[in-house]
Order: sequence, then C-alpha cells, then structure tokens
Amino acid sequence: MAFHALQLLMELVRQADNTPMSASELALACGISEHFTQKIMRSLRCCGIVRSVKGIAGGHLLARSADRISLRDIILAVEGSVSLPDVKDKTPNIAAITDVWSQACNLMLEELATFNLAGICTRTVTLHSVTKQDGERPATAPRCRLRISVGRLRCRKSQRKSRSLPS
Repeated sequence: MAFHALQLLMELVRQADNTPMSASELALACGISEHFTQKIMRSLRCCGIVRSVKGIAGGHLLARSADRISLRDIILAVEGSVSLPDVKDKTPNIAAITDVWSQACNLMLEELATFNLAGICTRTVTLHSVTKQDGERPATAPRCRLRISVGRLRCRKSQRKSRSLPS
C-alpha cells in the first residue's frame, strides 16, 4: 500500500497549479482503483499528509510541502508500523527474534526518515532525463494526464460574454 500511496502523492506534487485532485483523477492518473485510492487518501489525511477540499471543484492537496513529508511518514501512515505482531510465546528464540527485529526496524525507520517526497520527485525527473539522453525508452510508457475533470469545467465561469436575449 505504501508504494501506491507514494504514487498518489507524487501526482499531487506534479500538479503545477496546486489545484485539488479528486480521487477519481488520482486513480486514473496512477492506474489504481478509485476505491483503493480513497482508502489510501483517508489514511494520509488522518496523519496530516494530505488535506481535502470539499465541493464540486474539490479534491486532495498536500497538507505540507513535499520536502517536509518523509518516506517514513508515508509508510507509517498507510501501513501502521513495520514491527512484528505481538507473540505470546516468550521462549529465548522468540525473545532473540523480536529483539533483532526491533533493532532492524528502528534502523530502517531512521533511514526512511532521510528520504522526502521532494527528493523522490527530483530523482524521477533526473532518471527520466537520463533515459531520454541515452535514447532508451522509459521504463513505463508516458501516460495521458487528466488536467481538469469535466465537473471542474462545468463549475468554472465561461470566458465568453453572454448575450442578452431580446425581451
């Protein structure tokens, strides 16, 4: 689930005009089901990583800047933890396993905190440009991005002047 959460958050970072993206727009852009997208966004919202805007032109936005959202924050928001389940058996073998696992988890969480969303997005741009220079095709085919949903088009005022009808 953390992988998909990262994909969704990267779409929000790429949204240049800081317009909220609906769950359906995010799902379409990432190739994830809308139901799963909503579940992930709910977890991210509860942890203060994203915020929601209500209304016809509403959707999801980052709650803080991308450089202040660590990979650790994302994983803990959607996965809950990286620890082993609590085991009732307290044999020496089990105690040794849980002790080593706990130390490994702490080290991993410390390392995950060093990566932030902005850095990951920068890395994807760098990897994409290197791939283009080498003449190779990107690992994934470029996808069409939906910029503005039909609902957003309907709620925006028309730029044309309306004509008065004769009475």
